[in-house]
Amino acid sequence: MNLNEQAKIIVQQSTLLSSLEKTEWLQLLSAMNEEQVAELIEILKPGAAVEMLQNAPVIPAAPKPVPQVSKPVPETPKPVFKPQLVDIKEKEIGTSKPLYELEIPEHTTVVKAPEPVIPKEQTVVVPKAPVVPAPSDPTALQQRVESIVKEMQNKGMPAKPSMPATPAPVLKPQAKPVIAPKPKTQPEPLQLKTLEDFKKLSPAHLHGDTVVEDLQNIVLSISALSSRYKPFDLVAAIEESSLYKTYLEIGTALLNDSNPDRDSAYAKVVKDMDVKGQDFLTKDEFEAFADFRKKLEQFM
Repeated sequence: MNLNEQAKIIVQQSTLLSSLEKTEWLQLLSAMNEEQVAELIEILKPGAAVEMLQNAPVIPAAPKPVPQVSKPVPETPKPVFKPQLVDIKEKEIGTSKPLYELEIPEHTTVVKAPEPVIPKEQTVVVPKAPVVPAPSDPTALQQRVESIVKEMQNKGMPAKPSMPATPAPVLKPQAKPVIAPKPKTQPEPLQLKTLEDFKKLSPAHLHGDTVVEDLQNIVLSISALSSRYKPFDLVAAIEESSLYKTYLEIGTALLNDSNPDRDSAYAKVVKDMDVKGQDFLTKDEFEAFADFRKKLEQFM
């Protein structure tokens, strides 16, 4: 077995090399001479690694770089304040100046506290009440007053000024409130089937407790007869009825009445109509018909 074959076996069995290193060494064996192959065998044979570590020369460690130290900047010396020396003998023996004045520096000044200001007593002058001298003799004073009254009576002057009499307020008789009369006619049933029926509407058709319902039935009747008559003709027929004319008469009378009490004004209008024997609308019927008149505008 030559050196190359021996070296191949040692390289393949070596535990010091990785698989990649074994492949590289096997490729390099063909280019190595005998001395290089023998040296490789000595290195890779079992036990050679321990001998190499023991016989290996000791390589001194590289010296560590010495950091460059910048020159220290000289610091400015701080001023040292020396305490003022006081002679103990002077303290014991005493000097012309007091002790507290020697220890106080010359540049300091002693600020004296301001003296408290004591307020002076204030004198309050109380005004004296005027002294009314009492009459020496009450009887004499009474006699003098009586004599003055007699003199005034002799001269025809009243002793005391008489106050003007306040006239008694004149109470106007309050007018009795006007009571609106009730309709005398009885309610009539609504039968609106032809154009002439709308012309026959009267205030009696609204008398009763179903005023709103009766007016709503008139609106429904106009819609129901719109296929036979024009809605405009039906509204014109209502305006020819005594119901519509009574509504206009009451409204005109109310416009001409300036009484601020509108309830009293309405009662007076319907009372005058009742005296004349005319049928009328109550206040509720009149207001309901005013709302009904606005609904008729949709058919115009």
